[in-house]
Amino acid sequence: MVKILYYEQPDLLEFEAEVVSSAEKNGKFEIILNQTAFYPEGGGQPADRGMINNLQVNDVRKRNGEIYHIISGPLDKAWMPAAGEHVRCSIDFDHRFDYMQQHTGQHIISAALMKTAGIETVSVHQGEEYTAVETSAENIDAETIRAIENEANAAVRANAAVVPEWTDAEGLKNYNLRRPSKHSTDIRIVNIAGIDCVACGGMHLKNTAEAGLIKYTHQEKIRGRVRTFWKIGRRAYDDYDLKTKIINDLNEMYSARTFEVPEKAKAALQNYNDLKYSYGKLEEDYAGLFASVLVSEASNKSAAKNPATVIHVFEDKSRGFIASLLKTLTKRNDCGCSFILNKQGGSLTWAVAATDCTSFDFNVFKTDFLPLIDGKGGGREPLWQGVAKNPGGLEAFIAKLYATWI
Repeated sequence: MVKILYYEQPDLLEFEAEVVSSAEKNGKFEIILNQTAFYPEGGGQPADRGMINNLQVNDVRKRNGEIYHIISGPLDKAWMPAAGEHVRCSIDFDHRFDYMQQHTGQHIISAALMKTAGIETVSVHQGEEYTAVETSAENIDAETIRAIENEANAAVRANAAVVPEWTDAEGLKNYNLRRPSKHSTDIRIVNIAGIDCVACGGMHLKNTAEAGLIKYTHQEKIRGRVRTFWKIGRRAYDDYDLKTKIINDLNEMYSARTFEVPEKAKAALQNYNDLKYSYGKLEEDYAGLFASVLVSEASNKSAAKNPATVIHVFEDKSRGFIASLLKTLTKRNDCGCSFILNKQGGSLTWAVAATDCTSFDFNVFKTDFLPLIDGKGGGREPLWQGVAKNPGGLEAFIAKLYATWI
């Protein structure tokens, strides 16, 4: 059985060990050591990362009493240490400390939820960006969240010792646990005096002050309950730095003090929406005028055919303009079919608008015409549209349209 060092010496970041076995499995290499300070994934806390000799340890898992150090490939088997070989190992402290802050911080948050509002913790997820705490509550209002956050940070400021202790089912009677333990032997208790006490096998800080800062960010509903999201420790400070930079940029952008920014932003958004609406109306008017020009030109090209067929290729027109143009063309009695294409950068879109004055068959168009431009899409009467994956075929496509419809 492997000798576990991460509980006995939680500050141990470098150590030597003997390789028990080394094997390839599912494209990765798994190394078992006779002793290890690498914490394996468990209790919601991700595994340690680090190095074994010059090999990057990306994951650590515990299975059937053994701890497997996983080296992701591609790697040469010759690089793998053999059984009996002694290796030097090191732990990525920044990665471990981040999750020690998350785990201890989560205990503090769960205790604050219970103490402040009688809310239980249902489940926990320690992600790369957030620590998420799913609660038993159906709703948590802003005032309660603020009280919970204040209570959590008061616990941080208390600089209370975080003390791991081992006990058994009988010894559990001496602890006031926040939630019952599922085990009856070799039970590891993480006791934060006066703040929290719970059975837990994770890696933790020495004291609550090392958590630094706890900040609520947002919440969501899941399975009818509230899941809360938190930034803890370095993540909270990084988040504060980012938001301070954003606020400073907004202060400069709006020439406003911080408390004035929301109203300035609302006014700017309203102004944008007003301009967008006005632009949309102008675009509709422009499309209506352009439709008249296109129909007139089409009628002059083929005076013998009535109603006229419009074939036109645009460049860099907006989707709003094209939509308004097609809508107008479908309502004109002097226009039968309109084939509209629009080039934007390296892409090409197509559209067909057909009025009641024509016998346009989209199935024929799809079979005989669209393959020339590798056109994809569809629709229903009176409008069909899509994209062309072969803009190089546009010349042949236009030529076939003219040969068939003009």
